Amino acid sequence: MTAPGKKKQCFTLIEVLIAIAVISILVAVAYPSYVQYGVRAHRKAAQSFLLSIANAQERHLTHAPNYAFDTTACDGTALEVLKLSVPRELSGVYSLCVLPVEGNTLAYTLEARPLGAQKTNDVKYGNCANLLYDHTGKKDVSGGTGTAAACWDR
Repeated sequence: MTAPGKKKQCFTLIEVLIAIAVISILVAVAYPSYVQYGVRAHRKAAQSFLLSIANAQERHLTHAPNYAFDTTACDGTALEVLKLSVPRELSGVYSLCVLPVEGNTLAYTLEARPLGAQKTNDVKYGNCANLLYDHTGKKDVSGGTGTAAACWDR
């Protein structure tokens, strides 16, 4: 109970509803930027790891007559041969493949394929889809409408 003449201090329903509306608007504006940041961060991590695989391939070639390849599509056998493991931040986000170039054991293509939410959000925020890197150092994309320059330089 309050003393006579003293007014209770509390929020009215209108004030609470206005605060909720303001917070909702801020979240609606900030969330897409947050998701887009995550997509770009994962893409950059995949690009960095593709370059690490390429460096490991060159080291492997100095001791072997050819590059290491996955025996079946994206099974990770090449990474085992190269003594690399998929970074924790890419696990479940990208499928990483070491693909042979048909008829040439001295050529390879590295491919990072987005999975799950990364794939969905990549289409929405950049449409880069699969990142490609080959033995000549060429950077490319496939499966999306984004350009290599836009997807690799963001």
